[in-house]
Amino acid sequence: MRRRLLSPRGGPAGGIHVALALAVSMAAMPRAAEAQPRPTRPDVPRHYAVTGARIVTGTGQTLDRGTVVVRDGVITAVGANIPVPAGAWVIDGAGKTLYPGFVDALTTLGHPGARGARPAAAAGPFGPQGTIDESRHSWGPEDRPGTLSWMSAAEGLSAADDRLEQWRNAGFTTALTVRDEGLVSGQAALLNLGGFVRPREMVVATPVAMHLKLQDRSFTGYPGSLMGSFAYLKQLYLDAAFYDRVWSAY
Repeated sequence: MRRRLLSPRGGPAGGIHVALALAVSMAAMPRAAEAQPRPTRPDVPRHYAVTGARIVTGTGQTLDRGTVVVRDGVITAVGANIPVPAGAWVIDGAGKTLYPGFVDALTTLGHPGARGARPAAAAGPFGPQGTIDESRHSWGPEDRPGTLSWMSAAEGLSAADDRLEQWRNAGFTTALTVRDEGLVSGQAALLNLGGFVRPREMVVATPVAMHLKLQDRSFTGYPGSLMGSFAYLKQLYLDAAFYDRVWSAY
């Protein structure tokens, strides 16, 4: 058998050189990626203390000069002679007054608008008449357009909601928010109205509660009255209980 002569620039030998070159370049890729700057979260101190400030406590007592210690977002100590924990970030509060923040337990902050108000319809001898938007019309209990239990107020928060700044300026530090949509508006979220970069950073806890309403103007048709809304919600709970029994039996 004749021995095959291989050229350094072609054939299998050339393929080996190409493979080695690719291997070297691929091995260098992770190092190049590591050289790129990576975003990091700001190093926020876990606890800090505001010293030398005038403090109005939640009980109404006023301290002319005191200290407030906060750890992991929770006030742990308030008083005139409170020691500052070791390693805490110290903030000079001289000339400042600290007040307890208000909590608004029912808002739609972060959700400036629902899908829309109920379309106007002219009154006729047998009730409202006019053009019906079938995409937003309920023909009966089986449609249930007002049941939005899966929707979360923690999602889709809008930083463009001007009310966020209005509430902060009025002294509110915390708010419970829900979507203004449906008879069952979905899962409420607890928001911290302090500074934030992204709206999702406002969320302290979710879900907090399931919000129900007796009136909704995001659709037409059933239920068209207060009594109908009670029947709607009662039937919703009965159907949920029935589903639970059927699923348990299965």
